[in-house]
Amino acid sequence: MKLINSLLKKGNPAFFLLMFLPFVALGQQKNGETETVFNLVEKMPRFKGCENAKSEELAAECTQTEIARFLSKTIVYPQKAKVAGVEGFVYVSFVVNTKGKVTEIKLLKGIGFGCDEEALKAVSKFPKFTPGIQRGKPVKVMFNLPISFKLR
Repeated sequence: MKLINSLLKKGNPAFFLLMFLPFVALGQQKNGETETVFNLVEKMPRFKGCENAKSEELAAECTQTEIARFLSKTIVYPQKAKVAGVEGFVYVSFVVNTKGKVTEIKLLKGIGFGCDEEALKAVSKFPKFTPGIQRGKPVKVMFNLPISFKLR
């Protein structure tokens, strides 16, 4: 929350609100085997810098803060969106695979004017996460990420 307040105080042209929304686990076929993509696991993936958090709650808070920081540094509010006064949420889904790499990045809902492309580009630049763990093994975990584009 402190990061969000500090971003607003600095007069950033864009403010990025992050929330991880639940997503139903899916089974996908790969080489004849079903590979499950989870939405919630015993140990959720952790963003770079959050690997040593002492609890899952602190790890989740750290991950959200670090993602917000990363997006605020990476996303450039598209000029055509500024000129048109476009604001709103871009919803992106992605999977953190068993190696911690962000894959399967998809636009779920966009607002246009270059904001959709900018959000997808930023998520594709995420560094490796610490993979999610279920029953002692790394697993794929899907996230839905709403990114708020707001002119300030």
